[in-house]
Amino acid sequence: MIPPCLVISAPVRGPQGVRVAPLLAALARITECLFVVSVPSERDLAPGRAMTMAEWLDDPVLDAVPHLHILADDPSSVTALRAAWRRPGVTVLQDPGLSVAYQSISLDAGMPEAWVRAMAAEHGGAGRRLARAQHAGLFAEGQRVWMPMLDGLADTAPLLVVRSRHAAGSLAGGSRHVVLAESAPVAVLVPADRLAARAGLRLGPEPLLLVPLRAPAPLDALREVAGLAGAALLPSLPDDALAPQIAACDAALGLSLPFGATPLHKLAAAQAAGRPVLTWEADPAAELGTRTVGFPADGATLAAAIRDLLAAGAGPPATPGPEDEARALLAMVLGCRFGAPAP
Repeated sequence: MIPPCLVISAPVRGPQGVRVAPLLAALARITECLFVVSVPSERDLAPGRAMTMAEWLDDPVLDAVPHLHILADDPSSVTALRAAWRRPGVTVLQDPGLSVAYQSISLDAGMPEAWVRAMAAEHGGAGRRLARAQHAGLFAEGQRVWMPMLDGLADTAPLLVVRSRHAAGSLAGGSRHVVLAESAPVAVLVPADRLAARAGLRLGPEPLLLVPLRAPAPLDALREVAGLAGAALLPSLPDDALAPQIAACDAALGLSLPFGATPLHKLAAAQAAGRPVLTWEADPAAELGTRTVGFPADGATLAAAIRDLLAAGAGPPATPGPEDEARALLAMVLGCRFGAPAP
C-alpha cells in the first residue's frame, strides 16, 4: 500500500458524521487521505480510502505519517479519541468539551470506577465526588459545562484546535492550542428563497425562530414566549434538514437548558446564513449570539429580547467554507504534503 499524506480519524456516522462530512470531503480533495473508522461497514461512509482501527494499529508504516484527529462530544467520536491517544497528532475539538465521549467508554460501558478515575485525574477530589454522585444518580446535565475533560487530550496532542472560545478558556495555562471557526455547510451558505423554503416545510407567514436541539425537549414554555413576541418556533433535530430550516427561519434561539445543550454547529450555520441568534449570557453558545440575555429571565423579558432580535437582524460574518477550513487545518499539520488535488 502506498502511504497516504495524512491519516484522519473522525466520526463518519450519525449527526456528527453529517456535521464533519463537508470538511472530510474537502480534505480528501486537497491531499491523499486515509480514514480510520470503527468497523468495516463504515468504510463506505468515508470520502476516501479507509481502514478499521485494528488494521490501522497493525500497520507500523503509518507511525511515520502525519495524523489529524477530529473529535466531538459524542459516542461516535470514541474511535477518534482512542486514535488520538495511540498515535497523537493535530487534534480538532468540535465541541466545548469531551465529557459525554469519556463517559460513553467508562460509566455507560459498565465501568464506573474508570469514570471516577478519569474525573479525578481532570478535576481532583471535586471530580471524584461528582463522578460518584453521578453513578448514584445524583447529577445535573448542566454540570457538563464545568467538566469539559480536556486536560489529558491537551497534554497528549502536539496541537489542539478548538472551535469554541469557551473550550479555550477551560484549558490549563500553557496549553498548545489555537481557535479556528467551524465552517458552515455549503448548502446553508447558498442564498435560498425563504418563501419557497417555508412552502416546502408547510409553514405560515409569521416570523419563525429556529430552535436547535440535540433531542426532543419540552418546548411549551418557549413556544408561549415566542407567541408573546408574535413569532412561531421551528424545532430543529436532524442535521440533514438544516439548510431548508435555516432558509425558512428569521432568527435562531440558543436558549436550551441545561447550559451547553444547544448544538453549536447549528447556531454557527444560522449565523453564517445571516440569521440573528439569541443565547443565554452564561452558555458556551454566547460566543455565537447576536444578542444575549441573562438567566433566569421571565417570559416578558425573553419576548422583548426576541422582538429586538427580529427587528435588528444580522448580516453574515466572514465564516470560512469547508475548503478554506481544510487548508487552514492542513497548514497546521507538520510534514503533510498538499497543494494539488489528490488523484
